[in-house]
Amino acid sequence: MTYQISNIINMDLSYTALIRTFNSMPLLIDVIDHLQKQSTPPSAIVIVDSSKEKEQRSGIENLGYPVVRYPENEDFNFSKAINIGVNCIRTDAVLIISSHVLLTNEYMIEKALNITDFNDEKYMGFCLIPWSEREVTWRQTKVDKENFNRNLCASNSCTMLKASWIKLRPFREDVFSAEDQEWTFYYLNQNDAYFYNIVTHDVKYMNVHFNTQKLINEQIALAYFTFNEMLSLKNILFGILKSIYAILRLRKERAQYHFIVAKELFFARFRKPQKKSKYF
Repeated sequence: MTYQISNIINMDLSYTALIRTFNSMPLLIDVIDHLQKQSTPPSAIVIVDSSKEKEQRSGIENLGYPVVRYPENEDFNFSKAINIGVNCIRTDAVLIISSHVLLTNEYMIEKALNITDFNDEKYMGFCLIPWSEREVTWRQTKVDKENFNRNLCASNSCTMLKASWIKLRPFREDVFSAEDQEWTFYYLNQNDAYFYNIVTHDVKYMNVHFNTQKLINEQIALAYFTFNEMLSLKNILFGILKSIYAILRLRKERAQYHFIVAKELFFARFRKPQKKSKYF
């Protein structure tokens, strides 16, 4: 499919692709290859590497791009990985992209850049979100503080943002998961800002580390740091009912998931949740 670009307004914008990676070779090579094939490719690529294996590290360094090693004596933190990477870039915009995300259409960045003027003082940027339905090649929605919700949110798996905004107010490192939602929520309210949520089948998310514990952590982080209504007794009770319903349907793992989330949401009403930010 070829996208038709009618109003070209951001062709002079330079951006750096900031790639977070953890033992992602050789997929990382494909991710970079798809970025370089974009009609508006990044002017620079910076890799934040938290890999532990010597072979992985060597392979990444041999790619020839600047590599920022995540501190080995510290527990991994998604927010810190972004922050230390952004501090190394010099372009006005940064494309934060996971080492598991493939952009399979070469015009995606160009089309997204030309939705609106990137220099608009209230414009945050855009995120490209994988979509399962093949017929959905592009669906964009303008998001502000009025319609921002869990179903219409941001995503750090592939998002173009103003680097200066991150440097001014970095991602919070105490937000152990869904740090993108908390950061976005802050600017939507602080700057009366807006961004574009774009869902498309042409983005492929290839993360093999995705599992139930990651989902649980995301739900608790969303509730405590961004969507506080999730901590309501009504929502917690609803989660327990979903657990019971799953048991009746003999879906043991699903029942356990709903129960754990409901239990941790209840305790989060009284104390700040403490979890490690990590890949799974």
